[in-house]
Amino acid sequence: MRLENSELRAFRAVIEEGGFKRAADALHLSQSAVSQAVAGLEFKLEAPLVQRGKELRLTDVGRRLFEHAVDVLRGEQQI
Repeated sequence: MRLENSELRAFRAVIEEGGFKRAADALHLSQSAVSQAVAGLEFKLEAPLVQRGKELRLTDVGRRLFEHAVDVLRGEQQI
């Protein structure tokens, strides 16, 4: 299973921006594209990453993936 950096970028933006719409705006993508990226990660990991509702909350798997995404994307920027 390969987690694409584009999926990790979308997921990180959702958490950092506080929602799918704001993440889409920040990444200059459609909200649908961001939602599909997060859904793709959830499918690959066979686990929900965020609890959707008034506020987004990370699940335990989501918290671990967020830390991983930050590390991977930091490394990508350094290269």
